[in-house]
Amino acid sequence: MMDTCAIMWNGAEQGDYTPMSMQRSQFVLRMKHSVLFSHYERCLMKAMDDLITLQDDWDGYGAPSVSRTAVLRCRKCLKAFQPSLYARMTVVANEWGGVQLHYKFIGGQVCCDFGDDRMSYYIKWNNGKVELHSFEEYTESNIKSLGEVLYNLA
Repeated sequence: MMDTCAIMWNGAEQGDYTPMSMQRSQFVLRMKHSVLFSHYERCLMKAMDDLITLQDDWDGYGAPSVSRTAVLRCRKCLKAFQPSLYARMTVVANEWGGVQLHYKFIGGQVCCDFGDDRMSYYIKWNNGKVELHSFEEYTESNIKSLGEVLYNLA
């Protein structure tokens, strides 16, 4: 597998790139995967930093602020996942003070909830079928299993 990928660039941002050709006033760029994955990782970490700033009742329905412990648990799990998965991930606050990570893949979506003591996740397939894995402890084995689930669905 090559260590590069092609993206379109319209000149709005600069990055670590090498121009390859010009198409309709846009450059096709060659960028190292590690740089691209690093960008997605920074975006996820920034989003989690923003979640920590939420105050109680951030949703207007009495939700507590997001726990720092839940954010740290989510960050630790992310570090155990393949960086190639980051591009399809988003993080949001959940209504009980934890972090919810969404991972979209062609066949559906995985939603992971990270709390202070436990994590849970479910796979929602496009055909409507749901697989639930609930209240798992933060063990190396469980984190590795979740990472393998995500990687195998990629």
